[in-house]
Amino acid sequence: CDPSWDSKYLVTACADANARLFEVNNGNYIARMPHKGVVRAVKWGDGSQFFATAADPFTSRDLGTISIFEFPTPDQLVEATNAKKDDPAPLHTPNEVISVDDNDKATCIGWTIADQHIIAGFDTGLIVKYDAATCKEVARKKCHSDRVNRLNFNRDKSMLITASRDCSALMLDPNNLEIVRQFRTERPVNGAVISPTHPHILLGGGQDAQTVTTTSASQ
Repeated sequence: CDPSWDSKYLVTACADANARLFEVNNGNYIARMPHKGVVRAVKWGDGSQFFATAADPFTSRDLGTISIFEFPTPDQLVEATNAKKDDPAPLHTPNEVISVDDNDKATCIGWTIADQHIIAGFDTGLIVKYDAATCKEVARKKCHSDRVNRLNFNRDKSMLITASRDCSALMLDPNNLEIVRQFRTERPVNGAVISPTHPHILLGGGQDAQTVTTTSASQ
């Protein structure tokens, strides 16, 4: 999930192939955004005008998507037909939809300064930059050898940091995706952030739960 800059609104991602928009103060359920596959990531742009989602393909013949939504006005919302009693919110459709590479899926997304571009991390370790206005690919780079779990910008969005299952985190220049610095660990990195006040980064991670709780057959 991701709150808006003023914490007034919250957009969530869910494995039931829906993203949802809520008003934080009173819990008002504003809208539901249906997708074809599992919604992996959601992210607000600067301010509260736009947000983006990343979703898996529904079948192997489909393509994963990155969808761009504008904050809905009442006339943009459509009442859901056959809506469930526990999920009655009206539907909201995207302004633009970007189809990602075949046999790949976006796992995390972020907006560059002034909402000019969307940068996405992928299951294969790719980092791809898209123009938010035209939905065209601007740049791509194979930065990691395994899934990119998270990406986050510094305060002025002049740098971004990635966290990967390949046991590394990378600080990148968002303009050209050039690697500024690499940080290696002994475990998969699940999250990484850049301090807004100090020249520090914070990494978090560890083994997958399935590898921790599974005993080798030889033991």
